[in-house]
Amino acid sequence: MHKNVDYGIFLLEILKIALKVEEWGRTPLFRYYMEIFELSFLVLVQDFHIDQEVSMSKITTLVEEIVTPILDDMSLELIDMEYVKEGFNWFLRVFIDKDAGVDIEECGIVSERLSEKLDEIDPIPHNYFLEVSSPGAERPLKKDKDFEKAIGKNVYVKTYEPLNGEKAFEGTLLSYTSDQLALDVTIKTRKKKVEIPTDKIAIARLAVTFS
Repeated sequence: MHKNVDYGIFLLEILKIALKVEEWGRTPLFRYYMEIFELSFLVLVQDFHIDQEVSMSKITTLVEEIVTPILDDMSLELIDMEYVKEGFNWFLRVFIDKDAGVDIEECGIVSERLSEKLDEIDPIPHNYFLEVSSPGAERPLKKDKDFEKAIGKNVYVKTYEPLNGEKAFEGTLLSYTSDQLALDVTIKTRKKKVEIPTDKIAIARLAVTFS
């Protein structure tokens, strides 16, 4: 049983004792028990989310190891991957691409071969939907080579914290190193060069422009 579940049962036992000993909500002792319960429950929920994030990270890392040889064999590239819960369902999404672009048939082949490998290893403990697709025109930029290929193209960058009062930037990618990138952005019809440290980047992707 998960350690957080054990702790949750312990907290429920505290509440049961309080209800047996004290009249509902009228005594200081009951209110004391409730304060302990509420604070402990917040810690319990926080720990559960942390454990869940670690588990999700392990799954995507393992799936990347499985899918990479499949993609290499087909001269395809892994662009991004996510393992997320939406509503009551879990989704494992794999985004692939190549210079000439990928088609539905290639996505279908990768999906079939990856699904077979996942069935053999069975690394995911519950039901999920596997989706293999192209990242589309606004593909994410995560690896060094992604940024290097995007030099001269229009990109969107969002930072973790404001830089000169702004967190969102869109413009032509002028240069990129492992430490920072430079964008040519338009601010009120004026061109301006903006340099952004790479460790401040939360999201980066290609951006479609409409002329």
